[in-house]
This record gives sequence, structure tokens and C-alpha cells, in this order.
Amino acid sequence: MLKPANLTLSGLKFFVNQLNPDDIIPVENELIYIVIKLSAENNTMGKFVINRAANGELNFNLKADNLQILLTSQMYSSRPICFNDIESVRTNCSDDSRYERKKTVDNKHYFVLMGPNGEIIGKSELFSSLARMENGIKSVKKNGTNRKVVEEEPYF
Repeated sequence: MLKPANLTLSGLKFFVNQLNPDDIIPVENELIYIVIKLSAENNTMGKFVINRAANGELNFNLKADNLQILLTSQMYSSRPICFNDIESVRTNCSDDSRYERKKTVDNKHYFVLMGPNGEIIGKSELFSSLARMENGIKSVKKNGTNRKVVEEEPYF
């Protein structure tokens, strides 16, 4: 855990640049939660989060720096297959032609990210407008190349 004791201004800047949104810093017996919103020029803090279902299958979510789920994968029977598709997101997310824009019967917008073989890599949430869906695609493009992968503990 990082502790900001007796820092100069340059030391504080270095400290802040090392933080993740999950960092908790004890200060005088209280907890202060630090959430850093990075600008577009800085690296994103998005991450891939792997989840394990009760039946042992895995899936992943691509989460933005604000922890919003941007993309959800299918279920996988093994870790190597799951990691394969995470790598496929990284490879294909910057290519606009890999996104299929869709609409439900009740006019909600969503998109799917397709691999080069035509298989679906991941699916978005439902959006109330076309503009919001396009912003969702921009977020996947921004966060999808991130190398950070976290495996969450199951809650069962």
C-alpha cells in the first residue's frame, strides 16, 4: 500500500500518478478513498475483469476507469480460451469495421465486437440512443488495448 507521508510537491505528483482507483490510504485512523480520473493524454485505467460462474465457466468484462462495464464476453470452459478472446479484444477493438451496430425490437441500441473469423468477441449493454452507443464504442476503443487483467473471486 502506498502512504503519502511527508511528501514534497514533486513527490506528491509521483505518488498520485502511481495510484489506482482501488487504493485506500489510511490517514489519522480514517480511510480516504482516492479515485483518479485520467485525462485523455494519460494511460487509461480500464481493465479486463475475469469472473467465474458457479459451474466453473469463465467470462470477462472490459471495464472503463469509472468501473462501468463496456463489453461482456460469452462464457468459456477454460482460462486459455478466455485469455485468447481478451487478446482478440486488444487486437480488434481499434478497427471500426469490427463493430456491428444493432437495435432491439424496442429501439434500444447495442453493439457487438467481432473477431476476424466472424465470431462475436463481446457484446455491449443496451443504450437509449445511437449517440450513447457510439460513445460506448469509443470507450471500448480507448480501454480495449489495456494490458491489465484482474480475476475476481467468486461469491458462492
